Amino acid sequence: MVVVEGFEPAVDAAGPRPAVTVTLCESHRGAADGWLDGFRPVVRPDAGTGQRCGWVHDFRAPEVVLRAHVDSWLGRLSGLDLADDGDWAAYLSAAHERLCRLHGLEPGHIEGNCAVTWIGLAASERDGGGLGAALAFLADAEMLAAAGRVSDGPDCCC
Repeated sequence: MVVVEGFEPAVDAAGPRPAVTVTLCESHRGAADGWLDGFRPVVRPDAGTGQRCGWVHDFRAPEVVLRAHVDSWLGRLSGLDLADDGDWAAYLSAAHERLCRLHGLEPGHIEGNCAVTWIGLAASERDGGGLGAALAFLADAEMLAAAGRVSDGPDCCC
């Protein structure tokens, strides 16, 4: 496993740290190189992370993280902008439905381990855990999209 640290530094009581930490296996590190270039990562080998491939920890404010998802990948993938919808849940629902149509999936598709499924789960958090919970699902969706698994893929990557 490698840990990719990037973005602007975040500071809290523990001191400065990367704003985002992503853990990837070696095979997905190579597959995600182009995607990671936009994030100016610093890679450090760390076999002791104890995290699975695709684990993301984002320390930024939820609204900042959502805007970053939209600007860096979800807007391009779906063709939608957050400003076009009333709130985060409406935007995620619209993005999910559009991606279902674009990939020939049934409306409301939430099945398998692919980005479309995780975006659908994020949209469903309107009545559940809210934006914070939705962002956890979007982190998984982002990693799957970066690995080319937008609409299908094996249940477990590594």
